[in-house]
Amino acid sequence: EALSGKTEMESAMWSLGAITYRMVTTKVPFDGKKPDDVRKSVGKGTISFIQAYFGNKQDCQDFISRLITSREKRMTPEEALNHPWIVKNTAEFVQKEASLSPAIVKALVKFADMEDLKRVLLSFLVSTLEARELETATKTFMALDKNSDGKLTKEELKEGMKTFAEADKLLEFLEKADQDQSGDINYREFCVASLGNSICKNKDKLAKGFSFLDKNKDGFISPDKLLEILKPFNTAVTQGELKKLIDKVDINKDGRISLKELQKVLKEN
Repeated sequence: EALSGKTEMESAMWSLGAITYRMVTTKVPFDGKKPDDVRKSVGKGTISFIQAYFGNKQDCQDFISRLITSREKRMTPEEALNHPWIVKNTAEFVQKEASLSPAIVKALVKFADMEDLKRVLLSFLVSTLEARELETATKTFMALDKNSDGKLTKEELKEGMKTFAEADKLLEFLEKADQDQSGDINYREFCVASLGNSICKNKDKLAKGFSFLDKNKDGFISPDKLLEILKPFNTAVTQGELKKLIDKVDINKDGRISLKELQKVLKEN
Protein backbone atom coordinates (compact mmCIF):
# COMPACT_ATOMS: atom_id res chain seq x y z
CA GLU A 1 0.00 0.00 0.00
CA ALA A 2 2.85 2.38 0.84
CA LEU A 3 4.68 1.46 -2.36
CA SER A 4 1.56 2.23 -4.36
CA GLY A 5 1.08 5.56 -2.57
CA LYS A 6 -2.23 4.58 -0.94
CA THR A 7 -1.77 4.66 2.83
CA GLU A 8 -4.53 5.16 5.39
CA MET A 9 -5.25 3.96 8.92
CA GLU A 10 -5.46 0.37 7.67
CA SER A 11 -1.85 0.66 6.48
CA ALA A 12 -0.76 1.75 9.95
CA MET A 13 -2.45 -1.33 11.41
CA TRP A 14 -0.48 -3.53 9.00
CA SER A 15 2.69 -1.81 10.25
CA LEU A 16 1.64 -2.52 13.83
CA GLY A 17 1.51 -6.21 12.96
CA ALA A 18 5.01 -6.08 11.44
CA ILE A 19 6.39 -4.20 14.46
CA THR A 20 4.78 -6.70 16.86
CA TYR A 21 6.36 -9.59 14.94
CA ARG A 22 9.75 -7.88 15.22
CA MET A 23 9.31 -7.27 18.96
CA VAL A 24 8.38 -10.91 19.63
CA THR A 25 11.01 -12.56 17.41
CA THR A 26 13.72 -9.87 16.87
CA LYS A 27 13.32 -10.74 13.18
CA VAL A 28 11.40 -9.09 10.33
CA PRO A 29 8.28 -10.83 8.93
CA PHE A 30 9.38 -10.20 5.33
CA ASP A 31 13.00 -10.43 4.26
CA GLY A 32 15.17 -10.72 1.19
CA LYS A 33 18.70 -10.22 -0.08
CA LYS A 34 17.69 -7.27 -2.26
CA PRO A 35 15.01 -4.55 -1.92
CA ASP A 36 13.08 -6.13 -4.79
CA ASP A 37 13.05 -9.45 -2.93
CA VAL A 38 11.60 -7.74 0.14
CA ARG A 39 8.90 -6.04 -1.97
CA LYS A 40 7.90 -9.38 -3.49
CA SER A 41 7.79 -10.98 -0.04
CA VAL A 42 5.60 -8.17 1.27
CA GLY A 43 3.34 -8.49 -1.76
CA LYS A 44 2.75 -12.18 -1.13
CA GLY A 45 1.97 -11.45 2.54
CA THR A 46 2.91 -14.94 3.74
CA ILE A 47 4.31 -14.95 7.28
CA SER A 48 6.41 -17.71 8.79
CA PHE A 49 5.49 -18.16 12.46
CA ILE A 50 8.65 -19.69 13.89
CA GLN A 51 7.86 -22.46 16.40
CA ALA A 52 10.58 -21.34 18.81
CA TYR A 53 8.84 -17.99 19.26
CA PHE A 54 5.17 -18.80 18.69
CA GLY A 55 4.90 -22.40 19.93
CA ASN A 56 2.75 -21.53 22.95
CA LYS A 57 1.55 -18.12 21.80
CA GLN A 58 -1.41 -18.86 19.58
CA ASP A 59 -3.17 -15.67 20.69
CA CYS A 60 -0.11 -13.60 19.74
CA GLN A 61 0.04 -15.33 16.36
CA ASP A 62 -3.64 -14.59 15.82
CA PHE A 63 -3.10 -10.92 16.74
CA ILE A 64 -0.36 -10.54 14.12
CA SER A 65 -2.26 -12.57 11.49
CA ARG A 66 -5.28 -10.31 11.82
CA LEU A 67 -3.09 -7.25 11.18
CA ILE A 68 -0.84 -8.51 8.40
CA THR A 69 -3.70 -9.51 6.16
CA SER A 70 -5.80 -8.09 3.35
CA ARG A 71 -7.12 -4.58 3.90
CA GLU A 72 -10.76 -5.60 4.36
CA LYS A 73 -9.91 -8.26 6.97
CA ARG A 74 -7.50 -6.10 8.99
CA MET A 75 -8.40 -5.21 12.57
CA THR A 76 -9.34 -1.64 13.45
CA PRO A 77 -7.48 0.08 16.32
CA GLU A 78 -10.43 -0.64 18.64
CA GLU A 79 -10.51 -4.31 17.68
CA ALA A 80 -6.75 -4.61 18.19
CA LEU A 81 -6.98 -2.95 21.59
CA ASN A 82 -9.64 -5.46 22.64
CA HIS A 83 -7.93 -8.51 21.19
CA PRO A 84 -7.54 -11.32 23.80
CA TRP A 85 -3.72 -11.19 23.60
CA ILE A 86 -3.68 -7.49 24.47
CA VAL A 87 -6.40 -7.73 27.12
CA LYS A 88 -4.76 -10.71 28.86
CA ASN A 89 -1.30 -9.15 28.95
CA THR A 90 -2.41 -5.73 30.17
CA ALA A 91 -4.89 -6.87 32.84
CA GLU A 92 -2.28 -6.68 35.62
CA PHE A 93 -0.63 -3.58 34.21
CA VAL A 94 -3.77 -1.46 34.21
CA GLN A 95 -5.11 -0.66 37.66
CA LYS A 96 -8.81 -1.29 38.05
CA GLU A 97 -9.43 1.64 40.35
CA ALA A 98 -7.84 4.81 39.09
CA SER A 99 -6.34 7.22 41.56
CA LEU A 100 -3.52 9.72 41.51
CA SER A 101 -0.71 9.37 44.01
CA PRO A 102 0.07 12.39 46.25
CA ALA A 103 3.42 12.76 44.44
CA ILE A 104 1.77 13.00 41.00
CA VAL A 105 -0.90 15.42 42.27
CA LYS A 106 1.85 17.61 43.69
CA ALA A 107 3.70 17.48 40.36
CA LEU A 108 0.55 18.40 38.41
CA VAL A 109 -0.12 21.37 40.65
CA LYS A 110 3.49 22.56 40.35
CA PHE A 111 3.27 22.21 36.58
CA ALA A 112 0.29 24.57 36.56
CA ASP A 113 2.52 27.23 38.12
CA MET A 114 5.49 26.77 35.78
CA GLU A 115 6.65 29.35 33.26
CA ASP A 116 6.12 28.66 29.55
CA LEU A 117 9.83 28.09 28.86
CA LYS A 118 10.05 25.46 31.58
CA ARG A 119 7.12 23.55 30.16
CA VAL A 120 8.63 23.54 26.66
CA LEU A 121 12.04 22.43 27.99
CA LEU A 122 10.43 19.65 30.01
CA SER A 123 8.49 18.45 26.95
CA PHE A 124 11.84 17.88 25.27
CA LEU A 125 13.52 16.34 28.34
CA VAL A 126 10.70 13.83 28.87
CA SER A 127 11.17 12.67 25.26
CA THR A 128 14.73 11.56 26.20
CA LEU A 129 13.58 9.27 29.04
CA GLU A 130 13.57 5.48 28.75
CA ALA A 131 10.39 3.39 29.07
CA ARG A 132 11.23 2.22 32.61
CA GLU A 133 11.47 5.85 33.74
CA LEU A 134 7.95 6.45 32.42
CA GLU A 135 6.43 3.34 33.99
CA THR A 136 4.60 4.99 36.92
CA ALA A 137 3.23 7.79 34.76
CA THR A 138 2.19 5.26 32.10
CA LYS A 139 0.34 3.04 34.58
CA THR A 140 -1.44 6.03 36.10
CA PHE A 141 -2.43 7.39 32.69
CA MET A 142 -3.80 4.03 31.54
CA ALA A 143 -5.78 3.63 34.75
CA LEU A 144 -7.32 7.10 34.43
CA ASP A 145 -8.05 6.71 30.72
CA LYS A 146 -11.25 4.72 31.24
CA ASN A 147 -12.23 4.44 27.57
CA SER A 148 -8.65 3.85 26.37
CA ASP A 149 -8.80 6.61 23.77
CA GLY A 150 -5.32 7.92 24.57
CA LYS A 151 -6.43 11.14 26.25
CA LEU A 152 -7.76 12.28 29.60
CA THR A 153 -10.90 14.36 29.82
CA LYS A 154 -11.67 16.83 32.57
CA GLU A 155 -14.07 14.26 34.09
CA GLU A 156 -11.45 11.46 34.10
CA LEU A 157 -8.90 13.70 35.81
CA LYS A 158 -11.47 14.96 38.29
CA GLU A 159 -12.30 11.37 39.24
CA GLY A 160 -8.63 10.66 39.91
CA MET A 161 -8.20 13.80 42.02
CA LYS A 162 -11.45 13.62 43.96
CA THR A 163 -9.79 12.73 47.26
CA PHE A 164 -7.28 15.59 47.14
CA ALA A 165 -7.67 19.14 48.37
CA GLU A 166 -5.79 20.33 45.28
CA ALA A 167 -8.71 19.32 43.05
CA ASP A 168 -9.63 22.98 42.65
CA LYS A 169 -6.38 23.41 40.73
CA LEU A 170 -7.64 21.00 38.08
CA LEU A 171 -8.95 23.54 35.59
CA GLU A 172 -5.77 25.60 35.79
CA PHE A 173 -3.68 22.47 35.27
CA LEU A 174 -5.80 21.40 32.31
CA GLU A 175 -5.34 24.73 30.56
CA LYS A 176 -1.55 24.76 31.07
CA ALA A 177 -0.87 21.06 30.40
CA ASP A 178 -3.06 20.96 27.28
CA GLN A 179 -0.28 22.24 25.04
CA ASP A 180 -1.99 21.37 21.78
CA GLN A 181 -5.19 23.13 22.91
CA SER A 182 -7.36 20.07 22.17
CA GLY A 183 -9.36 20.35 25.39
CA ASP A 184 -7.96 17.03 26.67
CA ILE A 185 -4.63 15.81 28.06
CA ASN A 186 -2.82 13.29 25.87
CA TYR A 187 -0.23 10.77 27.06
CA ARG A 188 2.81 12.93 26.29
CA GLU A 189 1.32 15.97 28.00
CA PHE A 190 0.50 13.90 31.10
CA CYS A 191 4.05 12.52 31.28
CA VAL A 192 5.52 15.99 30.95
CA ALA A 193 3.29 17.35 33.70
CA SER A 194 3.64 14.45 36.11
CA LEU A 195 7.41 13.98 35.70
CA GLY A 196 8.46 17.60 35.27
CA ASN A 197 9.08 18.33 38.93
CA SER A 198 11.30 15.26 39.43
CA ILE A 199 13.31 15.99 36.26
CA CYS A 200 14.03 19.54 37.45
CA LYS A 201 15.61 18.11 40.62
CA ASN A 202 17.55 15.27 38.97
CA LYS A 203 21.04 16.28 37.82
CA ASP A 204 21.63 13.03 35.92
CA LYS A 205 18.43 13.36 33.87
CA LEU A 206 19.19 17.01 33.12
CA ALA A 207 22.72 16.10 32.04
CA LYS A 208 21.38 13.31 29.82
CA GLY A 209 18.86 15.67 28.22
CA PHE A 210 21.54 18.33 27.69
CA SER A 211 23.79 15.77 25.98
CA PHE A 212 21.05 15.32 23.34
CA LEU A 213 21.11 19.08 22.77
CA ASP A 214 24.90 19.40 22.76
CA LYS A 215 25.53 17.75 19.39
CA ASN A 216 29.24 18.57 19.12
CA LYS A 217 29.88 17.74 22.81
CA ASP A 218 31.67 20.98 23.65
CA GLY A 219 29.51 21.63 26.71
CA PHE A 220 27.46 24.42 25.14
CA ILE A 221 24.54 25.04 22.82
CA SER A 222 23.60 28.23 21.02
CA PRO A 223 20.24 29.90 21.76
CA ASP A 224 19.31 29.59 18.05
CA LYS A 225 20.07 25.86 18.04
CA LEU A 226 18.02 25.37 21.21
CA LEU A 227 15.15 27.25 19.59
CA GLU A 228 15.35 24.97 16.54
CA ILE A 229 15.38 21.77 18.65
CA LEU A 230 12.51 22.90 20.88
CA LYS A 231 10.29 24.00 18.00
CA PRO A 232 8.39 20.67 17.70
CA PHE A 233 7.77 20.68 21.46
CA ASN A 234 6.39 24.21 21.62
CA THR A 235 2.66 24.78 21.32
CA ALA A 236 2.32 27.13 24.27
CA VAL A 237 3.82 30.36 22.92
CA THR A 238 4.83 31.88 19.58
CA GLN A 239 8.33 31.24 18.25
CA GLY A 240 9.16 34.91 18.83
CA GLU A 241 8.14 34.69 22.47
CA LEU A 242 10.04 31.42 22.89
CA LYS A 243 13.19 33.02 21.46
CA LYS A 244 12.97 35.81 24.04
CA LEU A 245 12.56 33.26 26.81
CA ILE A 246 15.52 31.19 25.57
CA ASP A 247 17.72 34.28 25.45
CA LYS A 248 17.13 34.58 29.20
CA VAL A 249 18.69 31.14 29.71
CA ASP A 250 21.99 32.58 28.48
CA ILE A 251 22.55 34.14 31.90
CA ASN A 252 26.08 35.47 31.32
CA LYS A 253 25.20 36.68 27.80
CA ASP A 254 28.14 35.00 26.06
CA GLY A 255 25.98 33.76 23.17
CA ARG A 256 25.84 30.15 24.31
CA ILE A 257 24.02 28.10 26.93
CA SER A 258 25.74 25.73 29.35
CA LEU A 259 24.35 22.85 31.38
CA LYS A 260 24.72 24.92 34.55
CA GLU A 261 22.63 27.72 33.07
CA LEU A 262 19.94 25.26 32.01
CA GLN A 263 19.94 23.68 35.48
CA LYS A 264 19.60 27.09 37.11
CA VAL A 265 16.59 28.02 35.00
CA LEU A 266 14.85 24.70 35.64
CA LYS A 267 15.50 24.80 39.39
CA GLU A 268 13.96 28.24 39.76
CA ASN A 269 10.27 28.57 40.66
